[in-house]
Amino acid sequence: MAVSPDGKFLYINSGSRTDHGEVENNRGNFQNVREVPITSAILRVPTDAENLILPNDEAGLQPYLFADGTRNSFDPEFAPNGELLAGENGPDADYPDELNWLREGKHYGFPWRFGQQDNPQQFPDYDSSKDKRLQQDFTAVQIGAYRTDPTFPKAPGAFTDPVANNGPAGAQYRADDGSAHDAAKENKPLYSLTPHRSPLGLVFATDAKMPADLRGEGDNLSAFLLSWGAAGGTLTDRGQDLLHLKLTREGDNYSAVTTQIARGFKNPIDAVLIENRLYVLEFSGDSTIWELTFQ
Repeated sequence: MAVSPDGKFLYINSGSRTDHGEVENNRGNFQNVREVPITSAILRVPTDAENLILPNDEAGLQPYLFADGTRNSFDPEFAPNGELLAGENGPDADYPDELNWLREGKHYGFPWRFGQQDNPQQFPDYDSSKDKRLQQDFTAVQIGAYRTDPTFPKAPGAFTDPVANNGPAGAQYRADDGSAHDAAKENKPLYSLTPHRSPLGLVFATDAKMPADLRGEGDNLSAFLLSWGAAGGTLTDRGQDLLHLKLTREGDNYSAVTTQIARGFKNPIDAVLIENRLYVLEFSGDSTIWELTFQ
């Protein structure tokens, strides 16, 4: 959740109920149910609301629906210029995790698209046995959630792209033929991050005590982003690190230069930036809090 800078609204990440838009019947309790109106969305409610009940139907939810098509946008955060951004965890397949500039009325593609890549299960000729992005150590793959799916719903219309990541960090991807690549080394953007990094702990840097090259100004934003780390898969970028993002407006979106600042964390889950000190909380058995000082 995130509170708007003027304190008038609460923005809520309502995560998806599916991995990639498949039917999830919860042991037969929800026959033929995929996503529902209240899931995979960013909701906005007044902070002065009392006894507010959010209905799970499109018409009733419409006044509170800020953005749609977000799979699971952990840690939404307002930038100093008032714009809302959030990382997004991708599915149990080798498709990019995302960083999105969240705007009212936009649709961010889930479950029809991950990054800028189509979810192949929406197409009637999909054959999971030939899908080179599936790794057997992921739950959705093990239970057969990737399958021929002729009743997959049609896409609703145009989608909004994630932030373009120009690297050099967090820019690995899996090609259609199963080969592993680094988009930054190929001099092209990735939309947005290496699969399964699980981006968390987004914070923006503006304080005068931060070094000048790590401070943002206006629409040029400076941010830090943690990675919980890959829970599986075979790409060599396993995350569990801290990235610095230099975000620049390009047209109607942002692009990022992404640099690794620190590594070797154990499932870092959140961060707070106070002046020039960044506090990182780990979710490991030791529950460590790290202090990183920038000078």
